[in-house]
Amino acid sequence: MKKIYFYVAVLAAIFAGCDNGEMDNVANDGQVAIKVSAGIEGAKTRMVDTKWETRDKIGIFGKSGKLEYSNRCYNWISGNTFEASSNIIYYGAETGSFTAYYPYAENKGSNIQIKDGKLTRNLLTQVTYDLDKSVDFLYAEATGTKDNPKIDFQFEHKMSKLTLKLVPGEGYKTMSYQPGNFSSYWNFSFSSLHSKVSFEIATGKVEPLEDVGKLDFVYFQNGFNGGDYDTDEKVTYYTFILCPGESVEGGLGVDLTYDNTDGYTLHTKLLTGDNVFATEAGKEYMYTVTLNKTKLDVSDTTIKSWDPATLPNDGKAEAGL
Repeated sequence: MKKIYFYVAVLAAIFAGCDNGEMDNVANDGQVAIKVSAGIEGAKTRMVDTKWETRDKIGIFGKSGKLEYSNRCYNWISGNTFEASSNIIYYGAETGSFTAYYPYAENKGSNIQIKDGKLTRNLLTQVTYDLDKSVDFLYAEATGTKDNPKIDFQFEHKMSKLTLKLVPGEGYKTMSYQPGNFSSYWNFSFSSLHSKVSFEIATGKVEPLEDVGKLDFVYFQNGFNGGDYDTDEKVTYYTFILCPGESVEGGLGVDLTYDNTDGYTLHTKLLTGDNVFATEAGKEYMYTVTLNKTKLDVSDTTIKSWDPATLPNDGKAEAGL
């Protein structure tokens, strides 16, 4: 499981624009501000990077003595350094308890809406050639003290991830973006899943919204794009963020439609256990799918913590027209 570590240390409290008296009062009261440094652990993979990017932000909640903080924004500056966007967090007692989440969302405004302390996301808007950070919710809890102010936030994924590794078989060329290639023209339809979720930013709780139905990812619609083609392996990766806690008896039905001149559809079912497809928070479900003109084969199926695990029947399955 990918973990992101936030280290919090103290520094002298200095208010920009404060007069000397205000700064003296802060020093006399013994207030200390937090300084946030963030590192991302783990090897770089196709779908998850190990470095922060421009405009990355995290939100922090906390309580220390009589001081309480709600959704304070900290911006990525460079390397592993984050700084408060405007309002700094201070210790108000010898100890403090803090939570943090990613990606940061505004309390108000048109960019990202929070209602009743929750973010909502439509999973059908994600793009597959890269991990969509807007739906990859992360959450952590930690405590600190004035004597030992270093706080270690160990972030965990709160969503689930499905990765399909498409391998060209009979009737397909291996080169990407050439006539007759297999990499860029696939539409996907998943049965019996939730398309919308809510994320409670103060607690990290994810809940499905509305009833289950089909998730249809159509090429060049709603931002959906082609897969991530690997020129060395000559395979294409498609990645989808799913709601945790899904349970589909009989397996997850998947339709793959070749959206080029042929327009045909291949069918299969994906399993994570005994006749069921179920998702857990922080897990990646990876399937190797060999595509042929007459059928597709599913093999080499694993669950990874984004804790490798082997799926039932060695993850092998067959599907056809």
